[in-house]
Amino acid sequence: MKTNIIKLIVISLACANLTSCESFLEETNKSGLTINPFFNTEVGIESSLNACYTGARTFYGQEDGFGMTETGTDLFLRGGDNKANQLSDYTVDLNGSQSTVGNVWKNMYLSLNICNQTLALLPSNNLSESDNKSYEGQARFWRAFYLWMITETWGDVVLNTEPISGVVTDAHRSSVEDFYKVIFEDLNIAIKNLPVGKSMDGRITQDVAKAFKARVCLTRACKLNDVSLYNEAKDLALELINSSRYSLYSNYSDMWDITNCDGGLNTESIFYVNFTNAELSNNKFDATATGSGNVGNVYFVMKYDKEAGMERDAINGRPWQRALPSKRLLQLYNEKIDQRYKVIFKDVWISNT
Repeated sequence: MKTNIIKLIVISLACANLTSCESFLEETNKSGLTINPFFNTEVGIESSLNACYTGARTFYGQEDGFGMTETGTDLFLRGGDNKANQLSDYTVDLNGSQSTVGNVWKNMYLSLNICNQTLALLPSNNLSESDNKSYEGQARFWRAFYLWMITETWGDVVLNTEPISGVVTDAHRSSVEDFYKVIFEDLNIAIKNLPVGKSMDGRITQDVAKAFKARVCLTRACKLNDVSLYNEAKDLALELINSSRYSLYSNYSDMWDITNCDGGLNTESIFYVNFTNAELSNNKFDATATGSGNVGNVYFVMKYDKEAGMERDAINGRPWQRALPSKRLLQLYNEKIDQRYKVIFKDVWISNT
């Protein structure tokens, strides 16, 4: 009798544990955003579209972007505190595991996937006809932009045009030509769908898409020696030049004056990447990442605070010295007649101690 009671207790406990485990393993997404229902609402679709812009803030104004495009060229050399000497000196350990290369690769494909996800949500019955066209135009512009960055940097790599929602364990290369087919198709649709005019708030407009397509045409024409692409780039550029919406400043310094820092008010600016005072809006994809916001102004400053009579101050900036001008770059300017030299380069420091 006692044995039967013990068996009954053990069975009861086992059943209780089984029920408890089953309940514990039931996962409920209390806070995460899922495709349904959030991204099937007007607010959700707009949020997805806004995220398409984020990738540009992970590249422009950031150390990774400057490392991939400026240092190691004939114009800029490695500064004393450069963190990516492999990129500037072309050392034997310049490969895919180098942190800057890996960061740009990751962020470009994250950005591409967001664009694909946004396009998968369109057209939507929750949006007006005009919003559907505008949203698609913006998303296609950004997809073309990220694809262009990817293939111009790495050549024949993975071409994704559909959103990825799970783990992918295989990869298949696509040709640069295949990349450009999608790029030109996206830009043509973007030009067709987007509103005409100058971008006043950082949003992509038809002008931006045409300017970028002109650049893409030149990039591809240079590779293929395609006269028709050269002519198309010329026609697009002249259309914007003759629109009277843009003009060059007579004084080069006005281009960089703080009063003209708003891209919508800057007469030379066709396209610009928006940064704000809101830390959350400036964050990278990784919420724990540091250095968010446009910090490009500190990477080209020498360590003036190590010189006699000098200490670090706000006016002279943070001397992070990631890059320095090459002799070749300095030789391109005749400082006696070229007003750009004094605007671009600082060669006098006034003692502040």
